[in-house]
Amino acid sequence: MTTIACFGDSLVEGYPYGQAASWVAEVERQTALTMLNYGACGETTVDIMYRLVNWHPASKVHYVLYQGGMNDILQGIPLAATLKTLHYAQYWCQQQKQQLCLVVPWLSSDTKLNKQINALRAALAEAFGSTEIFLLDLQPALLGQPTAQLFLDGVHPMGLTYKQLGQYAAPILADWVQRC
Repeated sequence: MTTIACFGDSLVEGYPYGQAASWVAEVERQTALTMLNYGACGETTVDIMYRLVNWHPASKVHYVLYQGGMNDILQGIPLAATLKTLHYAQYWCQQQKQQLCLVVPWLSSDTKLNKQINALRAALAEAFGSTEIFLLDLQPALLGQPTAQLFLDGVHPMGLTYKQLGQYAAPILADWVQRC
């Protein structure tokens, strides 16, 4: 069985429903992948990176999923600083001989916030689009649906939305692992 260590903020954790309702738990239910959920509410990319670097079972896992950046935006952290941290995540995983998947942030129901999210989405595509890093964009799972029905508070998905995200991501992640 293949294991993916999933590091991130509340969007990985499954806030407010908990890890069992997260999109990564849905991926595990849909595939033969073991998804270790290391999501923690409120964390910035620096916080997530700190936990990744200090994670002890790292030598036993060859796949890392990293979702961060939303709290960077909300806390006013410059985009350049966020990208610097993500480049360090890339370097760290390469040194550990781990395959890295960066989750591209999905849009929220807040138009003003979406301008910053779109800037981060574009920066991720530019910085990592032609590298060996796998960019997982879950936005297509949300297309065509009213945002009021998708989000609990504008940013955090409702329970059914987490499930949709996981169902969308499951075959993509299974294929990524197979290709690696």
